[in-house]
Amino acid sequence: MALLARLFLQQEHSILAEAYQELMRQKNECYGYCDALDALIHEATYNSKHFIEVLRPQLKTIAQSSGSAVFEVEYLD
Repeated sequence: MALLARLFLQQEHSILAEAYQELMRQKNECYGYCDALDALIHEATYNSKHFIEVLRPQLKTIAQSSGSAVFEVEYLD
């Protein structure tokens, strides 16, 4: 599952990092783009199930609500 999480992050890193920054702003925490990306890499690597099932959908919702273009990335066997 960690590999799948990292593949998603590789494809969507820009919108996810910006959405993560917004999520942290909502919690009154300031994350730079690189800090947000580092946090996402950590989640995708060490907590991949949470990243795929909870965090990624939450961040995509934040990105869509801010007007960012969000694409669906799907991997088929």
